[in-house]
Amino acid sequence: MDKHTIKRAVELCLAVYRVTDKFPESEFLRCKLRGLSVAVIESVVYKISYPKKELRVLFLCFDVADKQGWVDSRNYEILKSEYERLYEEITRVSDRGEKLRNDGLVTPRLTEKQKTIVEFLKSQSNGATISVIAKAVKKSVRTVIRELKILQDNNFVGKEGKTRDSKFHAT
Repeated sequence: MDKHTIKRAVELCLAVYRVTDKFPESEFLRCKLRGLSVAVIESVVYKISYPKKELRVLFLCFDVADKQGWVDSRNYEILKSEYERLYEEITRVSDRGEKLRNDGLVTPRLTEKQKTIVEFLKSQSNGATISVIAKAVKKSVRTVIRELKILQDNNFVGKEGKTRDSKFHAT
C-alpha cells in the first residue's frame, strides 16, 4: 500500500486509542478495539488480506461500546465512517499488480523468490520439505520459511503435516 493509506490506518488506530482511553481500565472492549485497529494496520501494511473481518468485528465492538455510554456516539460514527473510507481506498485494484479475488482477499504480485518457490513446488508431485525447497531455490531455510508463510496466507501453497518434515505443495 502507499504511504498515505498506511498513514491513515495509523491515524485511525491512534484515534481508537484516544477514544478507548475514556473506557474503564479493566474493560475488555478497550483491549479488543485497540487490537482490532492494530490488525487493520497489519492487513494494510503486509497486504495479507483486506481487513474485512477485522472491520466487521471492530464495528460490532463500536456498537457495544456505544451502548455503554462511555463516549459520545458521534465518536463511533466518525470512526466507522473513516474506517469505511479507508476500506474503500484499500479495496481498489492497485497499479502494483494486485487484484481482487472473488473471496475478497488481495492477490499480491509475487516476488521473484516466491515465484521460484511456487514453480519448484509445481514440479514436485509429492510436495517438498523446507530444507529441500531451500536447497533447490538456493535460499536460506529462514528465508524459505518466511516466503512460504506469505504464500500459504495467500493460498499459493498448501502444507501437509505439522512437524519439521511437513511437505509443501503448490495449490
